Amino acid sequence: MPKKNYIGKIADLFSVSIATLRYWGKEGLVKFDHSEENGYRTWSMHTLRTLCDITLYRQLSIPIQDLKHIHELNAEEIYSLLQCRREYICDMIEDLQDKLKHIDIKSDQVNTVRTMLYSEPSFLSLSLPAICAYELLNKENLSHLYDHEKELVILIQPQTPSRYDYGRFTAVPANPGTLLRPKDDAPRVYLHVLLKSSYEDPADNDLAIYYDYLKMHNYRPGPAIGRVLVSACEGRLMNYYDTYIEAIPFKTSTIFQKDGIS
Repeated sequence: MPKKNYIGKIADLFSVSIATLRYWGKEGLVKFDHSEENGYRTWSMHTLRTLCDITLYRQLSIPIQDLKHIHELNAEEIYSLLQCRREYICDMIEDLQDKLKHIDIKSDQVNTVRTMLYSEPSFLSLSLPAICAYELLNKENLSHLYDHEKELVILIQPQTPSRYDYGRFTAVPANPGTLLRPKDDAPRVYLHVLLKSSYEDPADNDLAIYYDYLKMHNYRPGPAIGRVLVSACEGRLMNYYDTYIEAIPFKTSTIFQKDGIS
């Protein structure tokens, strides 16, 4: 008796599941013959050619609904269908590239934490850009949070170390009324540190340690500007900020001596 070509063999040939072939048959994309002996689905050369077309177009992301009528389309209609899918895939690629960019941004932020966890505080001379207010309870701001992530900062005044103002670095604030801190017109001295705070209670932070560090080096603390990095667990959930604390020299009196008279 000649060997029958059952659906399992064709599924293996096209590297698809039997369930997929059955679904394609149910949706009318392909018509299977049935064995007279046991009613099992079998295939013919016509089935094979149809499956070649279906698998090709599915690899091109043509939807099932469009494939139902693919053999009813003329060349112009098929070309138009392919161009529509091309545009759709280009949009997908652009979206995926944007996601990759933001994965890289977040990876850099996390890597900053990994590095700074083992780094000593350091004094730097630099000019920081202006900071405009960033209202988290603003629908428009939240809709752009994804795009503003790299610029998002906290601003902490030394008089109120438990209060955070959220802002973002900007070249020119759209509304001067939203300005939290003007840009530095000239380089200033900052203490560069990794600031940590409790996720549950931002007032529970380690600013006091760095304020003491500044005093040891004859500075008093100015505003602390922290780039928002990531929240991660360190025994408990913590917020991490790449932070610059303005280092303001203490005023000192100088005694000049001349001709033995002070």
